[in-house]
Amino acid sequence: MPLLLEAFRRVGPSKILYGSDHPYNPLPMEVKKIARHAASAAGLTEGDLRRVFAGNLLALLASER
Repeated sequence: MPLLLEAFRRVGPSKILYGSDHPYNPLPMEVKKIARHAASAAGLTEGDLRRVFAGNLLALLASER
C-alpha cells in the first residue's frame, strides 16, 4: 500500500488508472478494496476515486478517437 499512496501523492488521481489481472487473481475484489483504502488514506474524494476506477480510462479512450 505505501507505493499506491506515493503514486496518488506524486502524480495525482487524474493520471492513475485502476487495473487488475482478473481473471487470474483469485481475489480481485480484495485488490480493489486495498486500492480504495490507499486512495482514501491519501485524501482522495469520491470523484477522484471515480476517475481512478473508470473516468480516466474513459477520457483516455475518448481522446484516441
